[in-house]
Amino acid sequence: MTVLSTKVMGCRQKYEDRIENLFGKYGEFVAKNKRNSWIVLFICILVNCGLTIGLTRLEILSDIEELYTPTNGEASRNRKEVKELFENNDREYFNQHAQGDIGRFGEIIFRTEDNTNIIDSLMLDQIKIIDEKIRNNIIVNDDSGRKFVFSDLCAKFSSRGCVVDGDIIFSSQFRASLGNISYPDFQNRRIAHIFGNVEMDGGMLKKATMLKLRYNLRNDQYASLSKQWEDKYEEMVSSMSEIGLEIAFIHSNSRNAELDIGTSDDLKRFIITFSLISFALMMTYASSASIGLNMNMVAWRPLLSIGGVLTTILAIGAALGFTSLIGIKFVSLVGAMPFLIVGIGLDDIFILMSGVSDAYSSPCVSPTHDNPVAHRMFLTLKSSGIAITITSLTNVLAFGIGASSVFLSVRNFCLTTVSIETNVLYDSKLSDRQDVGRHEQKHSTLNYDSYGNEIEIFV
Repeated sequence: MTVLSTKVMGCRQKYEDRIENLFGKYGEFVAKNKRNSWIVLFICILVNCGLTIGLTRLEILSDIEELYTPTNGEASRNRKEVKELFENNDREYFNQHAQGDIGRFGEIIFRTEDNTNIIDSLMLDQIKIIDEKIRNNIIVNDDSGRKFVFSDLCAKFSSRGCVVDGDIIFSSQFRASLGNISYPDFQNRRIAHIFGNVEMDGGMLKKATMLKLRYNLRNDQYASLSKQWEDKYEEMVSSMSEIGLEIAFIHSNSRNAELDIGTSDDLKRFIITFSLISFALMMTYASSASIGLNMNMVAWRPLLSIGGVLTTILAIGAALGFTSLIGIKFVSLVGAMPFLIVGIGLDDIFILMSGVSDAYSSPCVSPTHDNPVAHRMFLTLKSSGIAITITSLTNVLAFGIGASSVFLSVRNFCLTTVSIETNVLYDSKLSDRQDVGRHEQKHSTLNYDSYGNEIEIFV
């Protein structure tokens, strides 16, 4: 058992030494001369900026059902089968119960401000004006520029035309029967779902304080135009205010629209947060630089930390651009990812700083060495390279497993985070270049006494 353990340890040490030397040689190559270090810096920034351009193709996915139900789940398959087996002709024979989903619609609810009776000629006149605005003033265009209004996009039933639940209140028969309206059925049509908070007297509707209209839309080849109509419907109704009436509304895409707003807010907070971080870093640098000429800013360690934050920001932009280029859509969960990455991504900088400290205190670096800066970088990357790689690969593995989730929201979140983790690992090379500059300048301000000890000379 002891012999086997010794062989395993020897094998592990063998390959570990090879990998450590590989990282060390990379650090030595970068620090060998300024030309190499500037080439590495230029390639890192060029690749990151190139990938960030992919943000121009960023698409936001906010369909709640698509995001938070299992991909290709049984319910989705069954719904698809029902739609294929049972025809739903929105153009001529619309039937709300024949739809496989909630369909397309815009719904508006009116309520009197003082709980007065809404079944009143004056109130009905105001509602009629709003109804006409909705039918005639909401205009959408297709790709060819053709204009569509509600009558072009509405779900129809041959004998009734456009199907608007509640439009019976505009009929002459209803107006003529005010004060003598049967309930819950009026002239063989159900009206119980139209009125709210009702008062009855002997099967007659005496009072109601709420009224609901539902504008049904086609959900066939005109579905995209119907969605545009819903968006403009929301804009119009949200700005309406009528005397004596309170208005509430909803449409088939309301939940997704609210999710869009939340996602947009997340993006705004993300931009504001990192703008404040960048401003704080600049102010910290400027304040420290103004302390005086006797302070060696290049030897000042927080600059390496600032570089770490900047490389993390670059990695986030590059990863989002890359995932957008390959067709991965932005979901609301990704809005929380940058704050997660700042927490788990900056640990590499602490590892680098520890490696720098060990390299400076190492007895292996002699003042007579041909290239002390390159040798220090060799020692820094030799001790830090494996640690940085392992932490990043651990995160990549964890989020990579999460990318196999059946939920599209979780999958896209994990794929985006995996991309950022690989970019953080890549961008650590940019921090290495910054560290090279620090080593170079530090070396230029060091002298040695007769015993070979470093004496710092401030310039």
